[in-house]
Amino acid sequence: MGVDTKATPLIDKAIVGKRFSASAASYDRYAVAQKHIYQRLGKLLEAAGQKSFDRVLEVGCGTAGLSKYVDNLCEVKHWTLNDLGSCMLEYGDFRPRYASTPELIMGDAEQIDLGTDYDLIISASAIQWFHDGEAFVRSLHNRLRPGGILLLSTFGPENLIEIKILTGQGLHYHSLTEISDWFRDYTDLQLMDEVYPLSFSTPREVLLHLKRTGVTATSAHSSVWTAERLRTFEHTYTEQYGQPEGGVPLTYHPIYIVARRAFRSNPIVDDASR
Repeated sequence: MGVDTKATPLIDKAIVGKRFSASAASYDRYAVAQKHIYQRLGKLLEAAGQKSFDRVLEVGCGTAGLSKYVDNLCEVKHWTLNDLGSCMLEYGDFRPRYASTPELIMGDAEQIDLGTDYDLIISASAIQWFHDGEAFVRSLHNRLRPGGILLLSTFGPENLIEIKILTGQGLHYHSLTEISDWFRDYTDLQLMDEVYPLSFSTPREVLLHLKRTGVTATSAHSSVWTAERLRTFEHTYTEQYGQPEGGVPLTYHPIYIVARRAFRSNPIVDDASR
């Protein structure tokens, strides 16, 4: 069965905020893939060789899991956190090691002023929910100081592919090639992806995992499961994806990006060389 690769309608961010807020109490416990993503992003940041930052912004912070990870790796003097609302962040209880209480900028990151003069902007698994991820990424260039670092993750076309094939619901994910074009204004670009499967005992456990981590916000009806629909889903999932050793997989397809704003837009020309 093929997958429709056409762009999906614009996501209703009110639903996104509601579903993630409903998962706030369980998110950190069950977001296994997210923890893996934090670790991979942390290694990319370490490889960039910078250990101290004056001002850091996290976009779509959720429970601030990535901020906590970065804060343990680096010395950050000032944190600014953004999310649609503060519910998940309250459960995250982020207490920086070196900085005072983080500054909060709550609201839709595509619509509000996130500030400027950041040394580092980070975001994990958020921009796939945006209406125009490319435009947003380009806008971050002017929010970074010259030489500032952009550290992001999103997802590729194989993400949650089992759910998309069986239900016809899911986000439209851009390919690695498409995403690479978003970063033409940056230097030192590193872009990579991986397929990261999780294993669950039953298809129902897959649905519980998605609910507990808030990943059910692609439509107003995506969480409505009748008894008949659930039986059909479980049977088909097991039939198509059942593993020889038992259980079923759920595929994540994270894409990792680290890039730097150039230290200056135009090289200085030495008059003596003219």
